[in-house]
Amino acid sequence: MKKKPQGTPAPRSPRPPTAAPAVPKVPKVPKVPSRVVGVLGLGIIGSRVAEACRRAGLEVAAWNRTRRRGQPALAAPADVARAARVLQIFVTDDAALGSVVEALAPALTRHHVVVNCSTVSLEAT
Repeated sequence: MKKKPQGTPAPRSPRPPTAAPAVPKVPKVPKVPSRVVGVLGLGIIGSRVAEACRRAGLEVAAWNRTRRRGQPALAAPADVARAARVLQIFVTDDAALGSVVEALAPALTRHHVVVNCSTVSLEAT
């Protein structure tokens, strides 16, 4: 059997440089501390969620329709929206949800995340 002569391999053509993929521009987000969670409605569930967030090391900006001693709360829902980007709503009925959302609306931006955990009808959601 004859061995094939070993020659030098054919020269490779250089690869053209690949351009890095374009990175889309991300709009600037208002400076709001990301470790702040807004809780609207400090009833049975809302107060426990607020306390769990505090135990997890988060700051809580809270609001409740009725003031209770010992519960730190802001004056209005819009104040909560100005303090936090993530808002959780815990209210008891359709009318309460409507009034909270109406009060929040002027302070909401496209950067807010609103989580409705209220006991309301499908239509109100």
